Amino acid sequence: MLRIGTVQVKTRGLLAPVAGYFDLANRLVTRSVPGVPCRPEHLGGPHDTGDGTYGALGLAFTELLCPHSLLKESDKAMWRAATSPEDLPVGMQLYGSDPIPLADAARWAQDHGATVIDINMGCPVDKVTKKHGGSKLLCEPDHAVTLTQAVVQAVNVPVTTKIRLGWDDDQIIAHTLPPKLCDAGSQMVTVHGRTTAMKFKPSVRLEGIAAVVESVKAKHPDIPVIGNGDITTPDDAAKMIDVTGCDGVMVARGAFGQPWLFRDIAYRLATGDNPEPYPRADRARCVLQHFENPLAAPRRTQRRPHHEDPHQQIQRPPAALAGPAPRQPDPAVRQLLPRLLARRHRSIGAWRGAAGGGAHAGRNRSTSNNPDPLKPRCVAASAPRFGVRTKRHGHVVHPASRPPQSADQRLFRLASPTSLAGTKAPPAFGGFATRKTCSASAARGPATGGLAS
Repeated sequence: MLRIGTVQVKTRGLLAPVAGYFDLANRLVTRSVPGVPCRPEHLGGPHDTGDGTYGALGLAFTELLCPHSLLKESDKAMWRAATSPEDLPVGMQLYGSDPIPLADAARWAQDHGATVIDINMGCPVDKVTKKHGGSKLLCEPDHAVTLTQAVVQAVNVPVTTKIRLGWDDDQIIAHTLPPKLCDAGSQMVTVHGRTTAMKFKPSVRLEGIAAVVESVKAKHPDIPVIGNGDITTPDDAAKMIDVTGCDGVMVARGAFGQPWLFRDIAYRLATGDNPEPYPRADRARCVLQHFENPLAAPRRTQRRPHHEDPHQQIQRPPAALAGPAPRQPDPAVRQLLPRLLARRHRSIGAWRGAAGGGAHAGRNRSTSNNPDPLKPRCVAASAPRFGVRTKRHGHVVHPASRPPQSADQRLFRLASPTSLAGTKAPPAFGGFATRKTCSASAARGPATGGLAS
């Protein structure tokens, strides 16, 4: 277990705040994955999370939040900050360089369900660093300490910080800034094992994370240090903890397409072995649940009067969000599903390939005119009425060449081992139905999850 100030986290696997991917819908899917049952000798022991399992996800964070947008309560900020009673414990990560709005936003986050407040000092994206936020704060250590003190004084929940090794190789802060952040009141330090100049390549520097662990533990032995970077398998997590001595791991891109990774990590850290692969049927249910979650959440279409609570629905979505996705969705939801998939055609492109859409099913194919988005577009859009043969992407198909199937039927084909026998392993499904493309994670194939066991 992991303790962050007054908060007890059941496992040592944390979900990073990744903009455009880990929204409430995605986090609830990740939390729905149960832990592996404990071995008899571990029941009731330190590895038992209290329910007879080794646990899965310990702590998750919302997407990166701008203090100004949060205080203005813009629709986009409210959607990114959305949480629910089932999404606990949850941290809200803020970025910025002005201590006053940052402290005000921290109070807002505390009042709206945040278990932990995290200050981002590691984002390398230009639109964040050009405003002197994110990893740009590593170039101004004194100002970073001032921001931490302002947030700590503004809230009663634990405050944490996320950093990198430095701006570049000439400005490494591993031995200097982390202990000062803890002196200022940070209850946990998460370190990404790269500099800002490195972005996300090449490989993470484990020796740099070890230097941060050493510098923090020398003055604050009870404050946890979390390692982050290049964790895509349970073995990666175990290696980082063994080499660096960090207290836990935070997973970001490695969780794309495999929300069950935290289940595997918890089992690996507790037993030293890797668990049995997550069943195909349960993986398919994760996909369907992620499709249904955004539709179940009420989206605000117009501003409310100032005397009304603007977070009444966004903050507390209905219970249907957290429960398991029904095998046969409501007809009204099913009617809206094609439009949802059409807006996210890049993510669905990889799923077409997984569902048997053909060699070119995951590339450059819009679903805007497709009544069944899981069928190739050249079938439904090009010849919906007359049945003419249509040649696209180097192959010929006919509208009557395959029996009609609903989206549910095509997705649940993935749960049948016989339907995948002798076929090429499907790609990972990226961020499920999120706004970003999953082409990068799909290219990783079954090594990063997907539906191949």
